[in-house]
Amino acid sequence: MQRRLFLSLFSAASLAPLGARALTVQSAHPRIAAPGDDDGIGWDLLAQAGGFHVVDGRVSRFPAAINELAARDTVHLIGYMYPFSESGPHDRFLLAAYAYHCAFCMTSDPSQLVLVEAAQPVGFTAGPVALTGKLVLVEDADSRLFYRLTAAAIA
Repeated sequence: MQRRLFLSLFSAASLAPLGARALTVQSAHPRIAAPGDDDGIGWDLLAQAGGFHVVDGRVSRFPAAINELAARDTVHLIGYMYPFSESGPHDRFLLAAYAYHCAFCMTSDPSQLVLVEAAQPVGFTAGPVALTGKLVLVEDADSRLFYRLTAAAIA
């Protein structure tokens, strides 16, 4: 008990000279969102997947707006590239809504990840990448991913 009291008093006393303005709270794992694009589909729309939606008389993981995207020939999506290996260029990789700086802060939300199958191998980039391709909805309940972007190419 005395040790805890000493530590709390010591901590408070050491912060007192700094003043209230010197204290700022910063996230240990910042996440940078992919930039928006008027021509592209937004990650906020893709985030609506999951749960149960009734579309055209059938139960789906995806609401009607996302099913309409899958009916298009091509879609435009901007995100961050996460390859499966260090050697490149890459013909299969994940595209994410956020830039993650470590594996511990990656999303557990499958609606924020897209498996990309590129038409031509793509070189790695740490910045946002704009892709076009065919959006495929994965209805398999056992799948950990909701989306695939097939025949993808740099936009």
